[in-house]
Amino acid sequence: MTLRFEQILADGVAQCSYLVGDDSAGTAAVIDPRPDVDIYLEIARRYGLAITHVFETHIHADFMSGARELAARLDGGAKLCVSAEGGASYDFEHHPLRDGDAFTFGGVRMVTRHTPGHTPEHVSFLLYEGEKEEPWGVLTGDSFFVDSVGRPDLLGEEETEELTEALFRTTRDFYMKLPDPVIIYPGHGAGSACGPNIGDRMSSTIGYERAHNSYAAITEFDAFRRAMHEDAPPVPTHYPRLKKVNAAGPEVLGNLPRVPALPPAAFADSLGGDAQLLDVRDMLSFGGGHIPGALNIGARPELSVWAGWLLDPDRPIHLVLEDDRQLPEVLRLLWRTGFTRFGGYLAGGMGAWRESGRDLRHIPQLSVHELRESGVATLDVRKDGEWRGGHVPGARHIFLGELRDRLGELDPAAEIATYCASGFRASMAASILAAHGFAKVRNVPGSWKAWKAAGYETEKPSEQEKQLMRDVVKIDDRFTVAKFAPAPDALRAAAKEGFRSVVNMRTSEEKQEVTPEEERGVAEAAGLTYMHHPVDGQNLSEEVVDGFREKVGDLPGPILVHCASGKRSGALVMMHRGAQRGMSGDEVIEKAESMGFECDTPGLKDFVRGYLDKHTH
Repeated sequence: MTLRFEQILADGVAQCSYLVGDDSAGTAAVIDPRPDVDIYLEIARRYGLAITHVFETHIHADFMSGARELAARLDGGAKLCVSAEGGASYDFEHHPLRDGDAFTFGGVRMVTRHTPGHTPEHVSFLLYEGEKEEPWGVLTGDSFFVDSVGRPDLLGEEETEELTEALFRTTRDFYMKLPDPVIIYPGHGAGSACGPNIGDRMSSTIGYERAHNSYAAITEFDAFRRAMHEDAPPVPTHYPRLKKVNAAGPEVLGNLPRVPALPPAAFADSLGGDAQLLDVRDMLSFGGGHIPGALNIGARPELSVWAGWLLDPDRPIHLVLEDDRQLPEVLRLLWRTGFTRFGGYLAGGMGAWRESGRDLRHIPQLSVHELRESGVATLDVRKDGEWRGGHVPGARHIFLGELRDRLGELDPAAEIATYCASGFRASMAASILAAHGFAKVRNVPGSWKAWKAAGYETEKPSEQEKQLMRDVVKIDDRFTVAKFAPAPDALRAAAKEGFRSVVNMRTSEEKQEVTPEEERGVAEAAGLTYMHHPVDGQNLSEEVVDGFREKVGDLPGPILVHCASGKRSGALVMMHRGAQRGMSGDEVIEKAESMGFECDTPGLKDFVRGYLDKHTH
């Protein structure tokens, strides 16, 4: 036997697919292929292998599956195998996989194991040499990673609790019971949002993960659930869409999409209606001159993910390239997150556009030295964890993926400089602001890396700001509950983080460092709308809950609600949202406890049940 084992990394989406085969038998399988499938055909040709099976570990959310594309390119010579476990359903022809199903490729035996948690239907594949009893490897898909595990919250809050329990069992009862030498081959590497804090290495062993994986080491379910909730990265906006596309079966294209080259006049005419204008040049070229309204995402591997966050797959994309030779790679990167509709690309690039006498816009670039001297308002668009690690003093923080939804928090007339780690994401943010009428936008090339290299002062969140980031529970886009009474620094930090209102449920009789009236002054000075709605936890009544529900309807969101510990504020917010959503009292209690709220106050559970039974509609 000559084992042929290839790990294929799709940069940008940090996704790993695999080819497993035996060239003495001449057969192979491909697991979790990306849509640009030529690479698998090339590897198979190189080794003289026939791809006889195409496998999927689960219905993917983060990239467009290439399973149907690859099976079609093989002219029916390969079985397309997907999980029949966990109630999965697909709208395309396939061979169903069940726990225990085994497949042989020469001297390689591959055994299917149901590993739910990331999704209900998820399967992994144990790899054996012939009939040996112990496996040498395991293809874990998105259920287990280097230093991490899959995330269980991508199917919505209704299924998160059940999937979290399943993931906990899968981790402890399957992965942690495999022998130490078994090699782990995950479905993603560092940079993917399919799991928290995924490690940099592309493989590991069960023994190493047993010793070093902090999530696999958790022995109590409540602690595991809390870690999954607290450490989950933001969910990219394209995930729910791609989940549906992959379950239905992506359209088979046969090759890269065809995109017409349009001279400047025709390109300009094509930009009306629902066209999306994407400029993939680098930040300096874009800043030096671009077509009004263009979104800038440089043609780097990360284009795949940021297009998923920022573009609409149902609207045609019109491309501006550095030069025409970029087109195939740009199309591949966009295809990976489901973008296949294109209106054309600008023939001759921006040189042809300029020479045609058409309008241009510019985004000035500030060095970090100019930024420090200018006093310009600074917008940090990095992720929360990056922000917590240090930032430019006085900067405002809005994560890039949320920027369009939070434009109302910024002044279009103000001079704003955007920064990130290197300037790549900052240029995207600057282009979004410019397209929405912010006339004095600046970008900072080098951004945080350059700021630190210059030796300039940095700032980290205060202890109160850290507590605001750590000890809060986001209920939904409107309500967040703080499990502490915020001090003035935390209230000011809340305003910086985009909250627009604060509700205080402490009574005036409680012992507190900041009185409700003092808190009102701090909150309003920070630009927050303030409401004091005192709640005595020992004397809850329908009138108190009804009063809260009536008052919060007029408050601008997002709203930060607090008492002293989160018990009262959590209970009232959960009852309010439960009543709006038609949930029973027991459903609200279960949901509240899954989010870390304690419902152990005497009589509280009975009160919640009684209130919801009466007020659910």
